[in-house]
Amino acid sequence: METIKKKLYGIWGSGEYCGERTYRLKCWNALQRVFPNNQNYCIELTPFYVEMAQQSQPQQLDFAVLNQNTNILIQAVGNITQQLTNLQNLPALNAGQLNAIQNTQHQMQNTQHQMQTTQRQMQRQMQTTQHQMQINQRQMQTQLRRIQNSINNFTNNVRVIDAQSLARTRNSSVQSVREAITPLPNANNQMPNNFPRNTLELLRLTVHKIDVFLTFYNLPRNGSVLVKRERLSKFLGLKLI
Repeated sequence: METIKKKLYGIWGSGEYCGERTYRLKCWNALQRVFPNNQNYCIELTPFYVEMAQQSQPQQLDFAVLNQNTNILIQAVGNITQQLTNLQNLPALNAGQLNAIQNTQHQMQNTQHQMQTTQRQMQRQMQTTQHQMQINQRQMQTQLRRIQNSINNFTNNVRVIDAQSLARTRNSSVQSVREAITPLPNANNQMPNNFPRNTLELLRLTVHKIDVFLTFYNLPRNGSVLVKRERLSKFLGLKLI
């Protein structure tokens, strides 16, 4: 029977343990395929097969529990060492045995220290990773805001161009100095104040008022009053009559 059990270790494959009752049925079916003519083997080996499955499941390392258990063990070994030093009438316990116990205690303390160091390193790495993720998130949000601003600016520019084109089209068809003209928005999609109602009022604008409109539309202000008026008229789509 022990030989058969050893062979089963070689047959055993990795698999997720899904509860003793369910796994016992799976093991029974597997053993029947191996020993189709001997149910006694199957009956006896099924618990053994289930036990192997239970023992093969990986366990996740819990530093908190492991550290707590290590503290308990170290304390227990320390208590044993202290009690043994108080037993002066115990001839069977020699110095070598006592040193062995103390060495075990020191090894456990060193192991605990290494575990704590590893835990701190892992925590620092997690904090660093989290900090880097926060930085990346802020950078991504900044880039998204820039993209959104670019989209908004592009949309605003398209609207301004459309509005200016429509106004110029209307102004280009003006045939009389008294016919109404259409104001144009500037690059910020803002409309001018005190805009002349027709070409006649545009021709009567003072130099100061012409400069105000040129500044509003971000146009050059150099030249004589005639040059400035013609520059403004062309921008508005007007033909001076």
